[in-house]
Amino acid sequence: MVELFRALAFAVLALVSSSVHAAGAVDSIPAGFEYGNNTIGFHPSAAVACVVLADYYNALPGSTLVLTVKSNTETACTFSRKQKSNGVAVGDTTETIVKRAKPVSCPANATLAGTSCTCNDGFSPDPTHKSCVPGCEAQKTVSSGYFDIGDKASALPRILGCKGGCEVIFDGTSPAGSALVAAEKHYFAKGEYITTGNKCTTGVDPGNGSPTPPKDTCPEGQKSGTINNKTVCFTPGNDPSTPDTPTPTTKPGDTTTTTGNSSGPKTNPDGSTTTTDTTTTTGPGGETTTTTTTTTTKPDGTTETKTDTVKTPGVDDPKAGEEDPGDDEETPCEKTPAMAGCGGTPGSTSGLYSKGSRTLGGVLAGHRDVLMSTPFGTAAGSFFNVAGGGSCPVFSDQIPVLRITLRIDQLCSPMAANIFAALKVCLLIVASFFAWRIAVE
Repeated sequence: MVELFRALAFAVLALVSSSVHAAGAVDSIPAGFEYGNNTIGFHPSAAVACVVLADYYNALPGSTLVLTVKSNTETACTFSRKQKSNGVAVGDTTETIVKRAKPVSCPANATLAGTSCTCNDGFSPDPTHKSCVPGCEAQKTVSSGYFDIGDKASALPRILGCKGGCEVIFDGTSPAGSALVAAEKHYFAKGEYITTGNKCTTGVDPGNGSPTPPKDTCPEGQKSGTINNKTVCFTPGNDPSTPDTPTPTTKPGDTTTTTGNSSGPKTNPDGSTTTTDTTTTTGPGGETTTTTTTTTTKPDGTTETKTDTVKTPGVDDPKAGEEDPGDDEETPCEKTPAMAGCGGTPGSTSGLYSKGSRTLGGVLAGHRDVLMSTPFGTAAGSFFNVAGGGSCPVFSDQIPVLRITLRIDQLCSPMAANIFAALKVCLLIVASFFAWRIAVE
């Protein structure tokens, strides 16, 4: 992808450069010429030469000077004479030819070449083609570095652009890296924009590239962190790269209270609400007593409270494992509820279940009959009902030219029936062999 893009950029650059050189004639502007003749000499313009001619031939005061272009090399200067000379009366109109001499000057930043001027390197003709102004130098790097191409790795940077009034083309690789831009992954191309030598008035400025690989950035209000060497954005107070603060270990004598429903009472399906409070007390020897109080408030406003207490002996408790003398001794039935005589009088099981007349087979048969009575069931049931019959095909026809009757019934002969029977046996043997082979393999 990178090599193809580089080749494409150089091809476009070569095409643009060739078009610039092919249009080299555009860089030429008209040269400055001198006008006059051998009598009055040569002057910077035809107008100046005409004034000199009128003065030389004593033109009438206030006489109008008229310039008429005869050709690319001659211009006529017309005026009225003041005195008679060479047979021409006073006041008669005189037409004198002013000739154009070879070019002798060029405007600033231009060089004379034949009969025209060529702008020097770095300059180009202005819109009137009468002077040379600073132009766009070809093959000049105006911007380089890393350029953002968006959130798709398959995207390409802007190939052609307009920077500072000069047309530029990109040369480089894409993509050449990636970074987070406001928590979104963007890809970057690395290269440079080179001038083609052409001027431009429209087009998008590709901007200035970053001299170093771009860094990850997060949206305003978020900070960056690292997980598995990858940058992530997070809201302060929820840093994913910082482990959770461990819960302090309770010390002997400490008492901690934890409410099970910190977000409020829990609503049950029947409309009641349940609140659970748990209190854990650690004794001097490390023993703990956990008391769980569950309060249920019913829809009618009545409450029901249940308290469970669990004691856990500590490792430093000298009485760990000893029975509490205040506890009542358990009865045999409390120790073994399943013992005979501890269950009370068993209840009657009559009326719990009565066998009905429906069976699984009867239900399936009933559904089958309903299905077969539908149009779909009727069509499916008769789909494979194909009437058999027929006879062996025999072809017979008259051939008038040969005066014979052509009859083809060889496939119906006893010999053909024997051949078909033999083929049937061969086919069954081959099919059985391949079936056995597939099953074994």
